[in-house]
Amino acid sequence: MRGKWVLLSVSAILLAIAAGALSVLRKPAATPPAQKTAPAPPPPIPDEALLSGKIQAAHILPVRSPTDGILDRWNVQPGDEVLEGQPLGHVRNTMLETAAGQARTDLESAQSKVTSLEGQILAARLDAARAEADAARARVEVDRLEKIYLRQQMLLREGATPRLVFEKAEREYKTAAEESKTASELARSTADRVQSYEKELQLAKTTVQDRQDVVDAANSDLEASNILSPADGSVLKLGVEPGGEVTRGMEDLIQLAVDPALLQVVLDPEPRLLERIKPGMPALVVVPDLSSDGIAGNVKEIKGARVIVEFTSPNPAIKHGMLAGVRIPLK
Repeated sequence: MRGKWVLLSVSAILLAIAAGALSVLRKPAATPPAQKTAPAPPPPIPDEALLSGKIQAAHILPVRSPTDGILDRWNVQPGDEVLEGQPLGHVRNTMLETAAGQARTDLESAQSKVTSLEGQILAARLDAARAEADAARARVEVDRLEKIYLRQQMLLREGATPRLVFEKAEREYKTAAEESKTASELARSTADRVQSYEKELQLAKTTVQDRQDVVDAANSDLEASNILSPADGSVLKLGVEPGGEVTRGMEDLIQLAVDPALLQVVLDPEPRLLERIKPGMPALVVVPDLSSDGIAGNVKEIKGARVIVEFTSPNPAIKHGMLAGVRIPLK
C-alpha cells in the first residue's frame, strides 16, 4: 500500500512539471525594441529655381473719383489703351445737376429781363424824342405869340390897338406858354424814364454776367464729374459697377498701368530656395500662352516670402494677369 502512494506522488510531480513546461511553451516571445530609422536627407538644392506666378504691371496709377455721386457709366473696359485727358467714365451728382439747372433758369430769367428792358428803353426813347419835338415846337410857338402879345401890349398903351385884339393875343400867349410848360415837363419825364431804364438795364446786365458766372461754375462742376485719365496707359481694373455709389477721392476707382511694357512677376518660392535668391539676380521669364522664348529680367526685390522679378515686355500681347514661368540661376 505504501508503494502505491509513492507511485501516485511521483506521477503528480511529473504532471505538474509537464504542465509548467507547456505553459512556458505557449507564452509569446518578448518583442525586441524597435530601432529608429534615420531621417531621409533633404534633396539637393538645384542649380536654378523653376517658379511660376502672375504677371503684374510694375507701375500702377490709381484714379480717384472727382466727386460724390453715382457711377453713371464707363467709357472704357479693362485692357483698353487710353490717353492723358481721355474721359474714362462719368459720375452723376444730382445736387450738382440741380444746382446747374437752377443756375440756367436764373440766367434765362435775367436775360429775359434784359430783353424786356431793352424793348422798354427803345419805346421810351421814341416817346422822349416825340415829347422833345413837341416841347421844341411849343417853345417856338410861345416865342412867336410872346412877340405878338408884347407888341399888342405896347400898342394898347399907345391906344393904337383895340383891347379885344390885345386880350386875344394875351390869351393865346398864355395858353401856348402853359402848353409849352406841359410839353417840356413831359419831355423831361420821358427822358428821366429812359435814364431810369438804362440804369436798370445796366444792373440787369450785371446780374446776367453774375448768373452766367454761376452757370459756368456749375457746368465746370458737372464737367469735373467726368473721370479723366491722368496719364497715358492701359486700364487694369474698374473698381465700381455702373449704378454703384462713389465718394470724392475714392481710391482705386480705376487702376491704370502707366507703363504697360514694364512688367513684373510675383513668385512664392519655398524657404530653402528663397534663401538663395538675392535682389539683382538675372532671371528668364517665359509666357507659355504666347511663346516658349524667354525674356530677360532680374530680381527686383524680395518682400517677405515673395520674390518680385521685373522685366520689359517686347510683346504688347503680354498683359497684366497672365501666367508666367520664371527661371532663376542659383549658382
